[in-house]
Amino acid sequence: MGRRKNSAGSRKARRGIMVATLIVGVAFAGYNKVEAFLTGGGSVAGQPAPTVLNEERQEPSPAETQESAKPSGSPGLASPTPSPTPRPSVSPSPSASPSGQPAKPAGTTAPQAGRGETSPTPSPQPTAKPANGSGKASGKVIRSGPADERKLVALTFDDGPDPKWTPLILDLLNKAGVKATFFVVGQQAAAHPDVLKRIAEEGHAIGNHSWNHSNMTSLKPEEMREQVTKTDELIASVTGKHSAIFRPPYGAVSDEVLSTLASMNTHVVNWSVDTKDWAGTPVADMMAIVNHQVKPGAIVLQHSFGGKKGDLSNTVEALPQIIAYLKKNGYTFVTVPEMLP
Repeated sequence: MGRRKNSAGSRKARRGIMVATLIVGVAFAGYNKVEAFLTGGGSVAGQPAPTVLNEERQEPSPAETQESAKPSGSPGLASPTPSPTPRPSVSPSPSASPSGQPAKPAGTTAPQAGRGETSPTPSPQPTAKPANGSGKASGKVIRSGPADERKLVALTFDDGPDPKWTPLILDLLNKAGVKATFFVVGQQAAAHPDVLKRIAEEGHAIGNHSWNHSNMTSLKPEEMREQVTKTDELIASVTGKHSAIFRPPYGAVSDEVLSTLASMNTHVVNWSVDTKDWAGTPVADMMAIVNHQVKPGAIVLQHSFGGKKGDLSNTVEALPQIIAYLKKNGYTFVTVPEMLP
């Protein structure tokens, strides 16, 4: 009996030891898991920790860098990430705007109106030349045109228009196919606007010869301007065109006259050949004057109103002969504005 009791006790003792050993083992295993969890950065023991990329190898996208906001081609600034595709060549003309926006390369479509962008301002166009004048007034007296191989000549007629002599002269010019220049007096043009209109409609040039044929050298600057402006306004009202050429009555000029007319951008035009038709000069003598004085670039003075005792029959008789002589000698007929540079 005593042996059985001892044997039973031994078995209980061994079981107790085994249980205790098992408990200790379980506790130890749990400890290892906890330790692994604490030292493994959150990973369960036996599982690999997640891979962390090196930040120096993470290349930022161009949209996230300040470098991409700078215009391409800026000196000393390299792109942060070379693109595998070759960049197109960039025109050097556009420069960076103050806002830091990239300059547009050549070939970029211009912004369209109505899309929040301002259309480029068009370049100003050159100033149009006056219809009966050319370029900027020099402030000097023009007495002739270019003396070159073209052999230009300009026929001019003063003091009209009138209802008698001016139409006869227009008929002769039309028959010969010649264009001339008529320097008109304002009062005469106001009295005969239909003749003035015919001059323009037949392709002749019209110049300003003052309002009432006053000697400009005896006038104050404001009076000079009135003489020119009043006549020019009448010319424009009848023909639709202004004139930028002025012939002073009697050919009288002074420094003050020239400076005043230059301030109005008006050319002062006199002549190089005076036929003296106004004095009743015989036709043969008028032809001799033309023969001796005409040269390439000549401006020839005649009249379409007035004359000695109001008679210009010598002018009408001489005109076809003058035209024939000049044509025979190779001259080309032009208007005064066509002679001006």
